[in-house]
Amino acid sequence: MAKRFTPSAALALILLGALLAAGDAAAPRVGRPAADESFKEVNAAARAAYRRAREESLARSGPVVLFDGDELVLRYGLQRLSARFAPEKHHDLKTISHVPLGLHALLVHRVGRPLADDRLFDLRCYRALVLAVEKALPERGLGRATLARQQQIVAASLKLLERALDRQRIERKELVAFARGVRPLLEASAVEAARGEIDALHRQMTTWRARLTEKEWKRLTVIVMGSQMPRKDNLAVQYFARLLGEKGEGKRIVYAEAIFDETKALALLGTRLLDTRIGEDFFDDPLRMHRDLLGDAGKVHLDELFAK
Repeated sequence: MAKRFTPSAALALILLGALLAAGDAAAPRVGRPAADESFKEVNAAARAAYRRAREESLARSGPVVLFDGDELVLRYGLQRLSARFAPEKHHDLKTISHVPLGLHALLVHRVGRPLADDRLFDLRCYRALVLAVEKALPERGLGRATLARQQQIVAASLKLLERALDRQRIERKELVAFARGVRPLLEASAVEAARGEIDALHRQMTTWRARLTEKEWKRLTVIVMGSQMPRKDNLAVQYFARLLGEKGEGKRIVYAEAIFDETKALALLGTRLLDTRIGEDFFDDPLRMHRDLLGDAGKVHLDELFAK
């Protein structure tokens, strides 16, 4: 007598088929999870070794000076010496130079058409701030010529502000005329600020140099922390290049772009030091790791790809 084909038997066959199919599909992946884990582990171990070597590179690097535009720091051994060297005059010149730049920013995308209510509100608020600065300027201890120049910049800015508020409109030619009119004043302030910053840097660095031996001075590395746009012809980089006899950014002068944290800036220096050693040992080129490792091969393939 034949066995009756029950629903449970049918279900068992379906499950068996599914298991067999799954087994066929998974066959190529036998042992894969373990292999994946070993790849992750060796990669993590290599990265950990790199981080430790980076710290060791930094520890062996010698004196390091960091500069963020306001504070100058010397780190060496267990010591961290700092100096806020920029005088108030330096900051005042920068602040007053920002007044016409801020006004330009408020108007540049609104020229040739009626100013909206919210922009008029912004301009009224800005005028109040500029008026407060104008009132305080004589008390800042600036020299006669410097004070007169700052007052001219503020007066020109207030004149354009009043015109924009009265007419609720400004034309592009008016804005450009204003910008070109204050340009000589801004450039004169820039000359004064640059001289002041360089002289202050040099005074402090001369003091610190006297505390280092000649051997230590030759091992000194400088990190300049700054944003992207002032990187080209950066004043501090120019100064340190002259001081250390370098051409600019390189082995002894590092520009930490968009990094304003001392710990992160030091980590960047450690990375550069270690990558320089890797470049020397692997590629006989100390700067090889300062470029994209895939860049050279990529250029060859791109030449082939776009030659078709």
